[in-house]
Amino acid sequence: MSDLPSPDSYLNTTIDAADFTHQRPFEQEVYACEFVDCEFLGADLRQVAFVDCTFRGCNLAMVKLAGARLQGVRFVDCKLMGVSFFEVSDFGFSVGFEGSNLNYASMRSLNLRQTSFVRCSLQESDLYEADLRQATFEQSDVAGVSWERANLEGADLQGALNLVLDPAKSRTRGMKVRLEQLPGLVSRFGLKIEG
Repeated sequence: MSDLPSPDSYLNTTIDAADFTHQRPFEQEVYACEFVDCEFLGADLRQVAFVDCTFRGCNLAMVKLAGARLQGVRFVDCKLMGVSFFEVSDFGFSVGFEGSNLNYASMRSLNLRQTSFVRCSLQESDLYEADLRQATFEQSDVAGVSWERANLEGADLQGALNLVLDPAKSRTRGMKVRLEQLPGLVSRFGLKIEG
């Protein structure tokens, strides 16, 4: 496990295999850093600004993010189960997810416009009232996601797995889906589609 750099060096550095479980490792800003295989379980990241940072192979389950700033942040192969993203600052908010577990995460009312979800699991996640215009869900499991009142205009859900969504409860104009996903869009009518 690597030692945590001094507070003045949270700029353009790689932190490898550090354990921040239930700690408050940072106080203010972290710029252009890469966290690799770090443990953040239940860590307190409230009010911290992460700008142009990458988390790779990290466990961030149940982290506290109230007031945190996530700008240009990428999560690759991370555990983000139960994270309340809706509490983050909306100033400059931009994130991307690849190969990450977002089960039970809350992204309620967030601006996730053009956000990319690639090979992620979002089972039972809360996307209520989220702005998902032009977002993409490539090979991502969305079983049990709450889509109500979400703006999905122009979103690409062709790669979404286990899609069940009521188009009458969300904005779906221009949303892209595959023909075989239609049963998940009409399930509320109790129709049986065969053939």
